[in-house]
Amino acid sequence: MVGNHTQHHYLRPDYGKGFKDLGAAMRTSELTLAQAALDRVLGHAYPMKLMRPPGGSGGFGEKDSVVPEMARQGLWTCMWTVDSNNDEKGLVNSGDDYFLGKVTKFLETDEHGGNGAIILIHPTTLTIGGMKEMIRLVTSKGLSPTTIPGLYGA
Repeated sequence: MVGNHTQHHYLRPDYGKGFKDLGAAMRTSELTLAQAALDRVLGHAYPMKLMRPPGGSGGFGEKDSVVPEMARQGLWTCMWTVDSNNDEKGLVNSGDDYFLGKVTKFLETDEHGGNGAIILIHPTTLTIGGMKEMIRLVTSKGLSPTTIPGLYGA
């Protein structure tokens, strides 16, 4: 399943705004542009049903939540439980050791033992070896990695 993450990823400080701050017309435009780009690459329409706002901007229940607006557009806003940022440095390329430590801590301290958690991983988060180790960590707790549709039975 492919989800929408917007065309230009408005979040970084150099943009000056987060996704929730763009205004409804610009948010819709960002989603439409991303949808059109995917359809162009595939050569056919593939209606995305999931979306993740860049950086979670407006998706975690903030005062200016975008979740109801996304629902009106037919999109389910998918957020995460454990993110790939280095909390100390704000980097998504935090490295295997840091991120695996973060996942381990979550699995050991979460009241549900991580069951139903969504672990956000960027392409720069883990090496292939780190990904294998993360899967080993998760499965050692009796959990099974799955997709978002698999998690929610969609």
